[in-house]
This record gives sequence, structure tokens and C-alpha cells, in this order.
Amino acid sequence: MDYSWVLQGIYTAALGLIAYLVRDLKNSIENKVKKNTSDIESLQKELGDLKADLPFVYVMREDFVRAMANVEVKLDKIYDYITKGGTKNG
Repeated sequence: MDYSWVLQGIYTAALGLIAYLVRDLKNSIENKVKKNTSDIESLQKELGDLKADLPFVYVMREDFVRAMANVEVKLDKIYDYITKGGTKNG
């Protein structure tokens, strides 16, 4: 008996299944790429906002040290005033 038509049918079905799986995989990859692209754009926007807000929200270390030095000088003056009995000139 000649079963070549059966083999051709099996090959055709297998080829159709492979084509469907490849097309589905391609669509899945494209959707993930679109999602990643939108995520990257939103992160870039958030990073830009952070860079813009950063000088107003955070204090640089050098500025903090300078401000604390001024506070310490003022506290030392208050301490000296209290320990000397409240007189201005000593």
C-alpha cells in the first residue's frame, strides 16, 4: 500500500503547527519588547523628575557640614554666656 498521502498530511500538519508556534512566539516577543520599551520610557521620565527635584529635596554633604559648623559656633557662644554668669563681656 502507498501511504505517501498520509505522510504528506502528517508533514503538512507538523509544518502548520510549527508555523503557528513560531508566529505565536513572535507575537509574544513583540509584546514583551513593547512593554519593556514603555517601562524604559517611564523610568527615564521618573529619573528626569528625580534629577530636577534632587537639589530641592536633598542637602549636599559640604553644605550640611558648613551649616552644622555655624550651629556649633552659636551653641558655643550660648554655653560661654551661660557659664560666665550671663554677662556679655565676660
